[in-house]
Amino acid sequence: MPIGSCGVWRSRHIGLMDVTLAALLLVGLPRKGVRMHGLVVQLEIDEAQADRAIEFLTKVAIPMIQQGAGFVGGTWMRSLDGARTCSLMLYEDEPSAKAAADRAGQGPPPGAPIRFVSADVFQVMAQI
Repeated sequence: MPIGSCGVWRSRHIGLMDVTLAALLLVGLPRKGVRMHGLVVQLEIDEAQADRAIEFLTKVAIPMIQQGAGFVGGTWMRSLDGARTCSLMLYEDEPSAKAAADRAGQGPPPGAPIRFVSADVFQVMAQI
């Protein structure tokens, strides 16, 4: 996996990992025949406007995302160097996640302190 990409940190404790994975699979079984979907969005931040980027996220982007159809929850993260973000948003179903990915792909409004990089939809296999 390339450095800077969103990924899962893997433990070296294989026995514990096996037990954890089994528990995740049991907890993550679909409910009512519908599987949630996740949307992973990556952005670049204009480092000269980092404070403005955080303000844009909290006052503009998150409130708009929360109102989207099928939105369940989200986590927004910033790289340690402050230059990139990786966000995970959960949606009730695939059509809702794909619609959100299409909106994200349109990019931020002109003059925003961020630049769109990618948006990918994934099926949720497990969640704790």
